[in-house]
Amino acid sequence: MKDGRRLCLSAGAITILAAATARAPDPRPSGLAPSRAAAETTGTIVLTLRSEASTAPCDTFWERGSAPDARHAWVDLHSTSDGGRTWRVVTFSRDVDAAMHLHGVLDPSDDSLAAIHSWFITAMRGWLVVLRREETPAWQTDDGAKTWRSLPDWHLSKMRFADTRHGMALVRTRKGALETMLTADAGDTWSRCGATYRHSYFDSLFLLDARRGWAWVSAPTRCWKAPSAGGDCAGPTRHGVMQTEDGGCHWHGEWNDRRSIAERGELYFLDERDGWLAGGHKPGLYHTTDGGLSWKPLPLPANKMMVKSVYFRDADRGWLITNREELFETNDAGRSWRGLAMTEVAERLDQLMSSWDRWPVGRLYGMLSRGGCFTHEQLERRRQP
Repeated sequence: MKDGRRLCLSAGAITILAAATARAPDPRPSGLAPSRAAAETTGTIVLTLRSEASTAPCDTFWERGSAPDARHAWVDLHSTSDGGRTWRVVTFSRDVDAAMHLHGVLDPSDDSLAAIHSWFITAMRGWLVVLRREETPAWQTDDGAKTWRSLPDWHLSKMRFADTRHGMALVRTRKGALETMLTADAGDTWSRCGATYRHSYFDSLFLLDARRGWAWVSAPTRCWKAPSAGGDCAGPTRHGVMQTEDGGCHWHGEWNDRRSIAERGELYFLDERDGWLAGGHKPGLYHTTDGGLSWKPLPLPANKMMVKSVYFRDADRGWLITNREELFETNDAGRSWRGLAMTEVAERLDQLMSSWDRWPVGRLYGMLSRGGCFTHEQLERRRQP
């Protein structure tokens, strides 16, 4: 088990304010924290957690977490409110481990499965999901993680917000299918829309605004053009880019990756036409100028480099992060790239973070390097073959 994950089991205190698991759960997740009486009637559980000072979450995946602004960030159950200079971690006491296992926060059979993902849209409001084999229980906070309210019938798979009010969530049903839910009020209310996806997998979501977005999707060939229409879509699978024009209710296939040039790709769009696709677990970086209908490869800083994430501030200036935690910068639209040493990242951190206004992964990368995980020399050594 990683050290960061063990920290979540360290000494602390937790109080179950309300628990009514025998009652029928409210099927509609609400963004407003219920009172104790409300929790007792809806079947939700409200947990009050404590936190303690912690080192930076060094032993976690850098892409896990969210940063709603330049000062606040969450990685697993670690949080910072000063741009990564200091960190705190939520702590659980041993006497309630059984309750936490029962309600899906931890997995008693194998704690290594208890990977925690969080999505925060402000310093106060966020969602947390614990990844497990069969279910992914979701929790919500409206006070910066002091208290968490369970969403008993909400098994969250993916979430993406276009701004602080408009967002979409992919929620897994008890039969393993995916449903789309939209919000226009920062998660106060959610509404289901579109078809149920039984054989499609959404790996990367990107929303340009409240209506337009793209996704990297694996879907059956027979339903590639319109998987949102539902129906029987079993059969051979295609991989590629889909687009939505109604905030995520309906999707249609834009481009099919016939050459398998990307796997689990990460998307970023500057506007309705210019976008980039990082190859993920396969080498490659690609650019579109027609809204995702066609993609052309861009030169990489090194041969066969795996690009995990990409961001462009404008048509010329951009950055990418590799699977080896390397940061590269371009000023000529990706025709050439320059690697940034960790010392330069530290020196330019405030300037870089002010540029990464829609790239939370990049912010977290900078915060972690400033948060004291490693010295600059140690980081440089980690980059060596």
